[in-house]
Amino acid sequence: MNDITSLKMASTIASLGSMLGGTKTKAEDIAWKKRMLKTQQGISFPADFDSLPEDDQLKRLNDAINVGLDKDNK
Repeated sequence: MNDITSLKMASTIASLGSMLGGTKTKAEDIAWKKRMLKTQQGISFPADFDSLPEDDQLKRLNDAINVGLDKDNK
């Protein structure tokens, strides 16, 4: 599996967590998406990521997932 395929798979799994009801709170959604993205080589989070407001964390995670899914972020 190449890096692009691996990122697409991680992004798909990360986005499915909330769709399937696996995450019920914002904090659970953030933790799930972060955990899935951390599986990818070369992806790291800034030291202060956890100190950002939950809405900002979620937006950044969703943006990263959308890149992995080749979604147009307009």
